[in-house]
Amino acid sequence: MGLDCLGPLAYRPDADFEPIGMVSAVTMLILARTDLPPRDLKEFVLFVKANANKLNVGHARVDSVFFATCLLLDSILGVKPTLVPFNGGAPAMNALVSGQVDYMCGDVVNPTRLFVPV
Repeated sequence: MGLDCLGPLAYRPDADFEPIGMVSAVTMLILARTDLPPRDLKEFVLFVKANANKLNVGHARVDSVFFATCLLLDSILGVKPTLVPFNGGAPAMNALVSGQVDYMCGDVVNPTRLFVPV
């Protein structure tokens, strides 16, 4: 379930709560610099595992879904890259586009404004 990314807690999220309904469903993306070597998810996983200590991951504050998604991804991959906080999704996306960070986890809304239809 990826609960290890939360650290030690005084309760068990997987056993001490009962779901009562869906609050939100958001498509999340792994977004990377265009000059990062991997070209697909399989290559990305191998690259991150081999280079985690050299990578910077942008996120939109520690209370954001961007942050939680990247923590979950890092936990699944068993890596601990440098996490770089920004004051929201737009500043994190700007940092990614300008090459200040290597990758980020973000919703489908922010990056679609950057795509130019062909």
